Amino acid sequence: MNRSQIRSERKKGSKIVTCFLFLIIIGIILAVGAFVAYNNWYLKGISSPNSDSNEIVSITIPSGTSSKNIGVILHDNGLIKNATIWDLYIRMESPALFAGEYALPKNLSIEEIVGILSQAPQNKTVRITFREGLSYSKMAEIIEANEASFDPGAVSVNQFIEIAENPDNYTFSDEIQTFLDTYKPEGKSLEGFLYPNTYDFKSDITAVEFIEKFLAEFINQVSDLNLDSGERSFYETLTLASIVEQEGLTDDDREIIAGVFNNRLIDGILLQSDATVNYATGKNERRSTFEDLKVDSPYNTYKYAGLPPTPINNPRLNSIEVSLSPIDTYYYYFIHEEDGTPHYGKTLADHNSNVARYLDN
Repeated sequence: MNRSQIRSERKKGSKIVTCFLFLIIIGIILAVGAFVAYNNWYLKGISSPNSDSNEIVSITIPSGTSSKNIGVILHDNGLIKNATIWDLYIRMESPALFAGEYALPKNLSIEEIVGILSQAPQNKTVRITFREGLSYSKMAEIIEANEASFDPGAVSVNQFIEIAENPDNYTFSDEIQTFLDTYKPEGKSLEGFLYPNTYDFKSDITAVEFIEKFLAEFINQVSDLNLDSGERSFYETLTLASIVEQEGLTDDDREIIAGVFNNRLIDGILLQSDATVNYATGKNERRSTFEDLKVDSPYNTYKYAGLPPTPINNPRLNSIEVSLSPIDTYYYYFIHEEDGTPHYGKTLADHNSNVARYLDN
């Protein structure tokens, strides 16, 4: 090979090397560009606010929810724009996320949301069951028994009682206030309107919020009823329902008892309800004693005709329904055996016979 050929081969080799190096440089530039673009996309995605809105969105993250599904919950509720960036961030950072209830503004970044979810929710939930037929004072006792479950300085039992006794001194949310203005006579307590149920309360709940939760549930429960359809005002119906609630033991029993009391009211006969006497005396006797029957109270329906001045407890929906439209019945009397078996009577003679047969013996 002559010198000219050697020089030619060298030039070819040099061109190949130069081209190869050029491709490498281009590849590096593209890779760096892609990395920078990806990095900017990712960093912007995790650090930029989700939106300009400060609207608060309440979400619940159930126990055991995966990080990926938490991203789905956040995305479905409009709290993050890109679930893919969420997944990438979670894989890279591996944060420990807590289940619970959260109230998050829409203008948070993914980093900020992870920071919040990485700490246990400050407000835990307190679940309490209030059975049917409790007076608000008995409800207050249950709240007091669960007081340690709430945050220090949260719901005050004394304030709960104060609001229940004097609701006219407080202003509630619009829907609740309108309902009370319509159906609760001025000066009356909230007895009857605090619906019995199982509730989940936030641990930092206030007494007013506590009351509003009961009232909102009451309005929800009676929403399908025509509250103005009865022969009496709805407040009188609610008062009757509270007596039916305390006296009846089953849905069928309460239906008949509502008819019994309706007959007595129509005919001007004393209701003679031991439940109303108990409300006056603070006792819980199946049969009032002779001393109890002497108590001079408008709640003593052995002594005063008609309905007592207020409901005597907070009844269930069934009691309200059967009191709103009492059935027609021939019965004017009823008793219950020790095991709860009811017996009804048309006349006083029937009643005395039932008492002698099923109670006195």
